[in-house]
Amino acid sequence: MLPAPPPTFDILPEPLDLPDDFAMDLDDRSQVVRLRVGGELDAFTAPRLVDAVTWLRRRHAGGLVLDLHDVTFVDTVGYRAIHHASCDEDGRPDPRVVRVIGPAVAKLELVVALATGR
Repeated sequence: MLPAPPPTFDILPEPLDLPDDFAMDLDDRSQVVRLRVGGELDAFTAPRLVDAVTWLRRRHAGGLVLDLHDVTFVDTVGYRAIHHASCDEDGRPDPRVVRVIGPAVAKLELVVALATGR
């Protein structure tokens, strides 16, 4: 007897145009989507991050891991996109979003924390 097919991920049939350095997958057991971002997060790619997270929020009620470990460069537009992706519509931290940050993002967060006292 053949094993049962894996469960389908019903939020992915509708196409989402992701940049080459972006990837998305679902942990079927926990129903958490991981959005992996790599390369540069700048004025060109940051809007794509916001679009991807907005798209996911409309189609998925579960958790979201925003994996930024492979991001090599972040400018201020990219940092605003990370902040936007991490917050709900009212600008408060969204408890469904867990960020995994790499060196480039950590460095920028340290600069922001030092500048703002947060």
